[in-house]
Amino acid sequence: MATDFYTILEDCIDEKGAVIPDKFEELASKFHTKEELLACLNEHLSLIKQEVDNSKEKATECDQRISLFTNSKQYWKAKAETIVNCIGYLIERFNLKSYNVNGVKLSSSTRAVLEADPNVVMKDFELVIENCRQMLPPYIKLTASLDKTALKECLKTDNTLLCQYPESIHWTSRTSFSLK
Repeated sequence: MATDFYTILEDCIDEKGAVIPDKFEELASKFHTKEELLACLNEHLSLIKQEVDNSKEKATECDQRISLFTNSKQYWKAKAETIVNCIGYLIERFNLKSYNVNGVKLSSSTRAVLEADPNVVMKDFELVIENCRQMLPPYIKLTASLDKTALKECLKTDNTLLCQYPESIHWTSRTSFSLK
């Protein structure tokens, strides 16, 4: 019974660590009385605890590795980006749009980016938003945020906000560099 118990217990878990409910019933069917269960637990509970502790320790090790790899990934991505931006800065400084040598191309592109302070843009609507919140039951949470994509579309036909809040809503240019 002891080997059966531990084998079935192990079989209750699939390869992804998820529970297989049918196996629980199979395990439970091995016991006909509370005394049989307690006898089995007396024999196996310390081993089960060791297995649980070992599994938790392995999970902690995985978390540590994930953190290590995440930090490493961030470092390498930042390094690559910094190198490209540094070289890009140099070609831009000397008014080169791109440079191509030995099949390697360094290029820059500039695009317009909308800068908008959500607090300023939404200020006129605070009362409306608060009134909407008051009408809702307490278990409904209302969150309002600025949709810059929709704001861009709006500004194509009506630039009133640009004129009203020039320091809070304006276009800036961003240059990015690529190395291929």
